[in-house]
Amino acid sequence: MNLTYKLRIVADTEDDIFIDISISSKSSFLQLHNSIIEGFKLGGGEMASFYKSNQNWDKGEEVTLMDMSFSEDENNKPMCMENTELNHILNKDEPKSLYLYDFLNMNIFYIHLVETLETQQDLTPKILNKFGNYELKKGEEENSNFQNNSSLSSEINDILNEYNEDDFESFDELDEDLY
Repeated sequence: MNLTYKLRIVADTEDDIFIDISISSKSSFLQLHNSIIEGFKLGGGEMASFYKSNQNWDKGEEVTLMDMSFSEDENNKPMCMENTELNHILNKDEPKSLYLYDFLNMNIFYIHLVETLETQQDLTPKILNKFGNYELKKGEEENSNFQNNSSLSSEINDILNEYNEDDFESFDELDEDLY
């Protein structure tokens, strides 16, 4: 028998915004990540991590998007989404996890294992319900790009052009013999 998880993923917003996903317990966290990106229309261009959590929603062990370890010691490697199954973190006894998307803007999602079902086969992830429309937190828009924001470009150019060469004439040149 295979287990299928019904997960509710709730966005950390003032409004009630969530999606329900049906996914195999043997699916990778990368598959769940992709389902969350699709369900909330996040764009997918930012770093993200899952965290094991407790009843108080405290952060525990991290499951990273990519394997960022440089160690060849298999025992001390951090978990990464591609090779970590959901059942390694989520189960009936520990039904909560956190998902953090875009570390600069801290888009946080609460994942709760609502139901576990026995099935004959592993199912591909499926979005069952969607409630509300999620907007990325301030500072990021879907497919944002610095070149498209002329006022920001203008402000950056003003800062870069604020000083000219005359402002630096009072500095003595370094004596290369001292170094």
